[in-house]
Amino acid sequence: SAGLIFFSSNALVVVSFRILSIIFDSNKVTLDQIHKSIAKVGHDTKLERSPDKVYNDLPGCCLYNREEKKAIQ
Repeated sequence: SAGLIFFSSNALVVVSFRILSIIFDSNKVTLDQIHKSIAKVGHDTKLERSPDKVYNDLPGCCLYNREEKKAIQ
């Protein structure tokens, strides 16, 4: 079962068990833009790493074990 479902003009987003599933219109938004947007608010993706400052400012309940990678400044 999904924990959170929301719609926008560009995407359907489903968050469940710490997994984010997105169905999006590639004519309106690119996969790269999605990864950058997720990283900008503190969450790493397979393609983008969130800046350490942004990640460290997340509430304690949102912190997770990050893979060791070179930090983005």
